Amino acid sequence: MSRTESEASLFAELAELRAQRAESEREGAMLRQADPRLGANVQSGAGWLEEASGASEGGLSTARGPEAAGEAFHAAGQLWQLILDSMGEGVAVVDEHGQFVLFNRLGREIVGLGPVTGPPEQWPERYGLYLSDQVTLYPADELPLVKAMRGETVREVQMFVRNERRPEGLWLRVTATPLRDAQERIRGGVAVFRDVTDMTRAHQALEAERWALQHMVQAQERDRRLTACEIHDGFVQEVTAALIQLEALQIPKRGAVSGLRQQVQQAIGLLRSAIEEARRLINGLRPPLLDELGLIAAVEHLVSSLRRPDGPRVELEHQVDFVRLDPLLEGAIFRMVQEALNNAVKHSGSQRLAVRIVQQHDRLQMEIIDWGHGFDATRLPADRFGLRGVMERARLFGGHVRVASAPGAGTRLYIELPLPPSPPQGQSESGPD
Repeated sequence: MSRTESEASLFAELAELRAQRAESEREGAMLRQADPRLGANVQSGAGWLEEASGASEGGLSTARGPEAAGEAFHAAGQLWQLILDSMGEGVAVVDEHGQFVLFNRLGREIVGLGPVTGPPEQWPERYGLYLSDQVTLYPADELPLVKAMRGETVREVQMFVRNERRPEGLWLRVTATPLRDAQERIRGGVAVFRDVTDMTRAHQALEAERWALQHMVQAQERDRRLTACEIHDGFVQEVTAALIQLEALQIPKRGAVSGLRQQVQQAIGLLRSAIEEARRLINGLRPPLLDELGLIAAVEHLVSSLRRPDGPRVELEHQVDFVRLDPLLEGAIFRMVQEALNNAVKHSGSQRLAVRIVQQHDRLQMEIIDWGHGFDATRLPADRFGLRGVMERARLFGGHVRVASAPGAGTRLYIELPLPPSPPQGQSESGPD
């Protein structure tokens, strides 16, 4: 080969190296723009890229020049893949035509497959991408990476993956961002994804446990309601009839039957006590007012029952938009207020109690306050079963309880619960019986 031909070949190689360098720099800028988490790794490799690129321009006066440049740039050509392979999340990059440009090692390990050929319409079937029902293939035009190619940014989308390499299936959480060049033209998209299978399955197990416990509580509430009805419609009615019969007896105050009159009066007193006790048991099982008039009316009745001459002064404030809630939720809220008040009456020694029930959009906030003895809130006393019951009920319905108390400073019990959306018009808010 003549000197002229050799120089022409070297200049052609230099031109190609410069073009590859420009393309690598463009991809790097696009990746940095797409996800800041790539920034640190990209920055650490910037010197390497610059060194490789500089070597290609360093001159061709020696025989080693082109060879050194080629080796350095070959190393730089591997850099982006090495950077992505070092990340702790899966990364996939496509161009504007939906062709995979980069796919890191962890991404291949997570989904069981690397880059595939073919249009995005084939991705759901090729990779085994499903909606949360784990049966329906994910619509191709709704895939995060496809949305990114259209210019949309998608964050923390969850999907299910099951394919030949991952027959047991796994859950992914995906964030995708469009890639744009200096003129803001979309040049593709990048998706960053991670395996959240353990977290998702733990959450599903908790939800299943909550669902089972709610149904158990619902069954208990139905049993309570049935028992209360049986006591009211059976025992209470019969005892009341016996009481009326005894009260209707005309027994002379004097004579041989005077002793009988005293016995009848004692029987009447016992029957009245039995009726009161039965009614107390009915209210303890499930107050009729709760089913007839709803939560607020039942709480008002509960508070009025505590306002006795020898009892504490009880204040009640309420501001809610709902009329009725699901019977199970109404019962749980009533029990929480009841348990909290009984706990305060039993332990606080306070002569003043306050109950506040406020609805804030889709949240219900309740406070039960006393100005009594108080206790160390960091160490819940072992005998506070009522308070523990309140906490368990709140947790069961997706809420939480906060206790503010200190010795001698009283106690403030704060309960917050999510409220379900209002049912459509024409549908009963109290739900099925």
